[in-house]
Amino acid sequence: MGALYEYALSKGVKGLRFVVFHLVQCAFLCCLIGTSVEAQTIQGIVYRDFNADGLKTNTATFNEIGVKGILICAYKKDGSLADSTRTATDGSYTLTNTSSSDTLRVEFKDFPVSDYDGPFNPIGSNTSVQFVSGNSTGINLGINYPNHYCDTDNPQLVTTCFVSVNAATTPLGNLDILVGVPFEVIDTTKVVSHYAFVKDLGSVWGIAYKRETAQIFTAAFTKRHVGFAEQGPGAIFVTTLGNSDTTTTEFFNLGSVAGVDMHTDVPDSITPNARLDSYDIPAYDAVGKVGIGDLDISDDGKTLWLTNLNNRRLYALDIATKDTISYLIPNPCNGQSYRPFATKYYRNKVYIGVVCTREDALDKSDTTGLAATVYAFENGTFTQVLSFPLTYLKGASNADIPTTDARGEKWRPWIPLPYLVPDRDNNFTTYPQAWLTDIEFDVDGSMIIGLRDRFADQMGFNNRFPIANDTNFVTVIGPGEILRAGPCGPNGTWIIENNGSVCGSTASIQQMSMPGIGGGKYYWGDRSQDGSNHEMSSQAGLALLAGSGKLAMTAINPTDVPNAGGIKRLINSNGNKDGNATGEEPNPNGGAILYTDDVFGFGKANGLGDLEILCAPQPIEIGNRIWWDKNKNGIQDANEIGIDGVIVTLCDSNGTALASVQSANGGQYYFSSATVSDGPSYVKYKVGLKTDTKYILKIGDFATQTALLGFRPTTPNSSTENIDSDFEEAGANLTFTFTTGGAGQNDFKADAGFADYPVDLALKKEISSKVAQIGDTLTYTLKVWNEFTNNATGVEVADSIATSIQFINGSFNASRGTASINNNVIKWNIGNIAANGDTVTLTYKIKVMQVGVHFNTAEISKTNEKDKDSTPNNAQEGEDDLDRQCFTVPIKLCFGEKVQASVPAKYTGVEWFKTGTAEPVATGNEVLLSETGTYTFKALNNTCPAEGCCPIIIEPGDNCCPEDLCVPFTIKQTKKAGKTL
Repeated sequence: MGALYEYALSKGVKGLRFVVFHLVQCAFLCCLIGTSVEAQTIQGIVYRDFNADGLKTNTATFNEIGVKGILICAYKKDGSLADSTRTATDGSYTLTNTSSSDTLRVEFKDFPVSDYDGPFNPIGSNTSVQFVSGNSTGINLGINYPNHYCDTDNPQLVTTCFVSVNAATTPLGNLDILVGVPFEVIDTTKVVSHYAFVKDLGSVWGIAYKRETAQIFTAAFTKRHVGFAEQGPGAIFVTTLGNSDTTTTEFFNLGSVAGVDMHTDVPDSITPNARLDSYDIPAYDAVGKVGIGDLDISDDGKTLWLTNLNNRRLYALDIATKDTISYLIPNPCNGQSYRPFATKYYRNKVYIGVVCTREDALDKSDTTGLAATVYAFENGTFTQVLSFPLTYLKGASNADIPTTDARGEKWRPWIPLPYLVPDRDNNFTTYPQAWLTDIEFDVDGSMIIGLRDRFADQMGFNNRFPIANDTNFVTVIGPGEILRAGPCGPNGTWIIENNGSVCGSTASIQQMSMPGIGGGKYYWGDRSQDGSNHEMSSQAGLALLAGSGKLAMTAINPTDVPNAGGIKRLINSNGNKDGNATGEEPNPNGGAILYTDDVFGFGKANGLGDLEILCAPQPIEIGNRIWWDKNKNGIQDANEIGIDGVIVTLCDSNGTALASVQSANGGQYYFSSATVSDGPSYVKYKVGLKTDTKYILKIGDFATQTALLGFRPTTPNSSTENIDSDFEEAGANLTFTFTTGGAGQNDFKADAGFADYPVDLALKKEISSKVAQIGDTLTYTLKVWNEFTNNATGVEVADSIATSIQFINGSFNASRGTASINNNVIKWNIGNIAANGDTVTLTYKIKVMQVGVHFNTAEISKTNEKDKDSTPNNAQEGEDDLDRQCFTVPIKLCFGEKVQASVPAKYTGVEWFKTGTAEPVATGNEVLLSETGTYTFKALNNTCPAEGCCPIIIEPGDNCCPEDLCVPFTIKQTKKAGKTL
């Protein structure tokens, strides 16, 4: 360190070779050329990243749609707004007031409630804060509602089956109740999964799936001819899926508040054998009034929401503690009878479906007041968001019957007593009673309504008429309805479809030709076959797979097989049935049969319940950016670059390291729980991030990390979280403590800013004597001080002493810090030096051992901050953090001997001077000195003495002899005549 001079030994000639580094200052001329700046644009798209891969996927079977209304703002380096806009219907946007010469901070704002950044992908979606030039395209962002995520494009679709048995006593307990098929099931190749049975569940309708624990919740449902499990009408069950074992147990029971099991009130209740004739009269009017309605789970997986049909209350059941709280569902029916059922959790609200049932109507053809209402429940308040009358001419339940009543073209008041509308041969009957049992939301925010025909659950299939001793067997044809409402109403409300159109969409000929509200029907593919028999087919269990563009529903006759039930898929964009372009039958690709006309099925009388898709929870990703905060305001300004190479460690709440990653690509870093096998180096995948868990992000020993040398942390928490610095100092580390949210709630706000808080350290080296003799003791003094207004930390000095002198052990005396020596290099660890002139000193002693000129160089070798006018440990001449001292031990020269002195060839016009003479005694880069005296040199581009240079002192020899001397010069005898000075 500081090895500015080198010595050469040459026999017979005492020579001194100086190697001098010269600091050349260069001036740079900057020219500003005036030009006209053409307006540039920034373009991109915001889309829904349903599969969470960071790429926008659009294929024939999977479509990630654009997101309308996202606010895009571009900010200049001074923080002022350059331009802003909102995304169009397809998610595209263009910012125009930009310049290609500027870097802008582009922020994406106003996400819909419960939407989050999708995962980062360097070739796809970035984050909601991006730094781009003013002429850029492809500045895209994927966002997602985590509940839309699915880990497969063909997940399991689960439903419940109804079997005409007494579950509590039947020997047929292994009959299927909870079954599943793939979402894209085709009838001819279907594979059915079996999850739970009659003995486990009895009669259940509602299904909710807890993704985090792979648990299916179901709840007791009143259906005539189908018995409850022994736990009764208040039972809620949980089926836990395992790799090798699936178990079903009772999870909770509402008890008597759910009502009384009407199946067991009379002797003629359900028989223990499969669908033997059963009157089950008390259960007739209990349908829709006793037991539990629909279920759903909050997005965080913590709360099970359900409707109690008996007391018409909404229940919140804490899954962990099993504590409940309930809320009375309002009556929207002007004091008339009302019945709730549908329960849907969506974007932090619970949506409840209610029908005005007109149970007091004396005339069964009087539809006045029949209506459907949807409430949004949030923070204890119910708000009506959709309401529409149920007085429209709907699709005929029996389209092949000419008479109005038998056709079932109208919804009718709910009836408490048996009623029979004659049909073909008095064995088939229809009396549609609208029952809002299910709600789904499409990816564009449209609400999908499932209306079930209550009469099908009251009467059944090929079973006794509910009058004692009546000998008739009755079969109900009871398809329900599926409707669509658009989010185009005022104040966050929905408007029901009209004549096949939703929110002004253009209806197709097929949509306008089907009966429905306003004379048309959006989901015209709901019809059975070509509609000649049944113009509706829904059993009103719904499930939607985001990205597929399809809705699954439970249906009667899902293919062309009569008296069957199963799954049917509809196309959300046009209302058609999946499978072929026309929706005509036979169409086995549009769904699958789950039961047929056998002793266990219910034919066209609602043999299935709810639908639920089984998807894994979306992975979690956290992290984002480490940047150089040039103006030290704690905000990521547009012109401030990222810092690559910073090591960030993810730790648990106890500080135990879990994973580390190094920032790159503009200071970015990420940790992800996704099981991605490859990806950029600065994204650490397969990290076991858990939901609702405390973690610590740590930038360890930041002062010593190579990428951060000279930087200090900037001011934390000085602005909004997405553009400020979140890490705070904790000893030698920077840490940021946070708690993860739910599944898919990616958090890219863990930013760390660093600024160069400069210092101005200077070093001075002094020696107690410039001329010494062998055996003398000399004292070196080092002084270091801070000439600027910022404190300096981590200061270290390296002092290299010549091998030709001897350090005196134990002579260190430091005013601050500690000093040590190793291989003739002294390390002085000072630590901190305060601002505004704080000065520290170190002294030590050496013993003179040899003649010659002895140089000693000290330099500030480390500091955590950048120095304003020097760079530590760069051995740069002229910087004030480096100083050199020397001392001379006179050389004894005998007669006839010469000392060879030289300087490097880069020095020009070298002249040598002897003390006492004004004129040079020699010129050139190399000379032989033979006379006693003191010599210095001067060159056109350097001078000695300078930078601590010491002269050459030649004195008469005391004890001359012809042998070589061992001194730090080249010394040799010469017999030839030389140039004598």
